[in-house]
Amino acid sequence: MSIYKSCDIRGVYAKELDEATMADIGRGIVSIMRRSLDRPRIIVGGDVRRSTASLKAALIDGIAQSGGLVIDVGPLPTPVFYFAFANTPSDGCALVTASHNPPEFNGLKLCFSHIPVTPEEIEELQRTVEQKEFTTGSCEVQQLDVVADYEAWLEGQFAEPIALKIAVDAGGGCQSEIAPRALRRAGFDVAPLFCEVDPDLTVRNPNPLPQHLGVLRRAVVENSCSFGAAFDADGDRVIFVDEEGSPIHGDMAGAVFARRLLRSDPGEKVVYEVNCSQALADTVTAAGGQALMGRAGHAFMKRRMIDENALFGAELSGHFFYRRLHGGDDALFSAMMMGQLLQETGRKLSGLVEAVPHYYSTPVVRLPRQAAEARRIVDAIAANAREGEVSRLDGVRVQYANGWALARASVTEPVLSMRFEAHRKEDLPAILDKCLGFDPELEQEVKKVLEAHGGC
Repeated sequence: MSIYKSCDIRGVYAKELDEATMADIGRGIVSIMRRSLDRPRIIVGGDVRRSTASLKAALIDGIAQSGGLVIDVGPLPTPVFYFAFANTPSDGCALVTASHNPPEFNGLKLCFSHIPVTPEEIEELQRTVEQKEFTTGSCEVQQLDVVADYEAWLEGQFAEPIALKIAVDAGGGCQSEIAPRALRRAGFDVAPLFCEVDPDLTVRNPNPLPQHLGVLRRAVVENSCSFGAAFDADGDRVIFVDEEGSPIHGDMAGAVFARRLLRSDPGEKVVYEVNCSQALADTVTAAGGQALMGRAGHAFMKRRMIDENALFGAELSGHFFYRRLHGGDDALFSAMMMGQLLQETGRKLSGLVEAVPHYYSTPVVRLPRQAAEARRIVDAIAANAREGEVSRLDGVRVQYANGWALARASVTEPVLSMRFEAHRKEDLPAILDKCLGFDPELEQEVKKVLEAHGGC
C-alpha cells in the first residue's frame, strides 16, 4: 500500500519510509505552502520511537532546502504538539509519529493550515513529491520547549484538585513522563505503570486495546484505584478501566462524558464516528443533545467538530474531542475530565457506565483484503442490503430496527473492517444474514472470527 493515507502518512521504517523519502516530503510540504506564502513557519515535532529522531532530522533538512522556517518543539505527545501549534505563530505543522501502530512503523501527521489536512491535500503532496516539484531556499531552525506551558495550562483547566487514586499505563510511550507529573499536579494519587520511555515500544503493545491491558486491570484492583487510564504510543488516545478492572470501550466512555457535558449545555451537538454503538447516540438524544454521525479518523472527526461547532465528539478507539479544545482532542485532558466527573458525582465509573443503554456490539472484525477488493465488498454490501437504511458516509453502515452493520476499507492497512450490533445478542445472526447473506463465504468468514471472540 502507499504510505500516503487519507489523513496522514504511515509506513514501515526503512522499507516503505526512510530518511530520503522524509526529506522529500519536507520539501513537498514547503513547496506547496510557498505557492501562497513567502516563507512558511512550520512547527515540527516527533514521538519517542527509535526511528523518529533520524526521520525528524531528515524532515527538517527537507524543509530547509525548500525555504521554510522550522520551529522544533522536540519529542512530545501529540496533544502537546498541537498545543504548541495552537499557541505559536505558525503556518503549518508536521509531527513524525506512527501513533498506535507497531514499533516497525513510522509516519507523519501534518497540517497545511490551522484546520485538519484533507485527503485532497495529501494527494497533492504525494504528486508534488513524486514529480519533485520543489522550491529552493534557505532555512533557520528555532528550538522551542512548550511542555511547562502546556502543563500549567492543563492544571488551569481544573479549578479544584482531583483527589482520586488513578493507575496510569503509558506503555513506554510519549505520556510516560508528562502524564504522571501532570496528574499529580492536578491532585491525583498516581500509580504508574510502564512510565519510563521505551523507544522500542516492547513493554506493552502501543495500541491500548482491552486485550493488552492485563497489567493495568490488575493494578487498578490491587491498588484500590478509582479508575485506570491507558495511553497509546503518541499519547492522544486513552482507554479507561473502571474500579473493578473492566475496560471501558471508547463509545461507552463517550456516552458517560456526553451525558455530563449536556447537563450543562443541553441541546448541543455531539459527534460520534461510525464504529460507535447506537448506545452513544441514544444517550445523547435522551440527554437533550443532537447526535451527529461522522467519518472515522482524527482529521475527519476534528473537521466535523469545527464545522458543526460541536460540544463533544467520541471515537470507539478512545479519541475524545471538545469544543473547549477548539474541536481537538487530548487524552490527558480526558483522563482529568473523567476524574473530575467521578469526584463531582461521587459515583463509581462502573455505575456511570451501567446507566448507559447496553446493546450487543461485536469487536471490530478485521479481514485481510487489498484496498480494491475491500471497496468492492463494501459496494456489494450496499447494493445487496436487505431492509435497513443504508449510509455511505464512511464505507457502508446499514441501520436496522434492532441494530446495525458496518463495513469499511481501512485507510491505513490492507484490511476490510467490519462491526455489528444488535439490541439483543440473539438478534445478531439475523443482522449478519441481512447484511452478508448475498455472500455465504464472506458471512462464514465473519462468523468464524466472531466465534473466536466468544461467538455471535
